[in-house]
Amino acid sequence: MFTLTVSKLGADTKQAKAQASNVQILLDHLEASAGRNGFTVEHVQPRDNGRLLRDGKLVGIWFISTPNENTK
Repeated sequence: MFTLTVSKLGADTKQAKAQASNVQILLDHLEASAGRNGFTVEHVQPRDNGRLLRDGKLVGIWFISTPNENTK
């Protein structure tokens, strides 16, 4: 399983995780959820990691772990 981790930046750092068998499922979920909640998803490394923006300001980061990285 691949794992998407989203971290909020700031004083009270929070994390959310989601798992799926396919990277595209996680990316679709990230884009849809961000769009519904007023965030913009920026891809730094396509299909790997990036940033979350709200009103042009950096508010979070995201990355996808591969199955091998999840066992470390």
